[in-house]
Amino acid sequence: MSDSQAITFRAARPEDHKTLLEINQEGQPGVVALDLAELRRLEALADYLKVLEVGGRVSGYLIGFLRGTEYDGEEFGWFRRTYPDPFLYVDQIAVSSRSRKRGLGQALYDDIEAFAMRKLISRLTCEVNLEPPNPASLEFHRRIGFSEVGRMNTRDGRTVALLSRHVGDATKAAGD
Repeated sequence: MSDSQAITFRAARPEDHKTLLEINQEGQPGVVALDLAELRRLEALADYLKVLEVGGRVSGYLIGFLRGTEYDGEEFGWFRRTYPDPFLYVDQIAVSSRSRKRGLGQALYDDIEAFAMRKLISRLTCEVNLEPPNPASLEFHRRIGFSEVGRMNTRDGRTVALLSRHVGDATKAAGD
């Protein structure tokens, strides 16, 4: 990438909310819909909420929670019941439609993995929709080392694959 296309990460700020909600909307149904109130609630609870900028423009985000966080997501609850040891749960990852297929999903995961390592966390967890289907995300997560460890029918009518991988087990996925 050229200098004008440099990738940077930073904590999300209130002035990013509009853009994050737009990216979230573009990512549906692959990510759960957020409104401003829910985004603010997640922001207050999240252990990791960073935006990825390309050339100074917010192009993606990732929201993550450590095992001990008092977050009420049902998939997160499944992981808390299943894994007694510390883990980092990726609640949402989304990249703007104009920025997809450029390695930004991988870059977001590289950054949260570095965060996990600093916190001495050895496991990353997430979920991917099976219904409504999200085959591109499922394939991406498999390419970067995630394995299915369970399935869940959620209260909002989705069926999700529950995925896990050990920190450091990632394989680089070109083009995402």
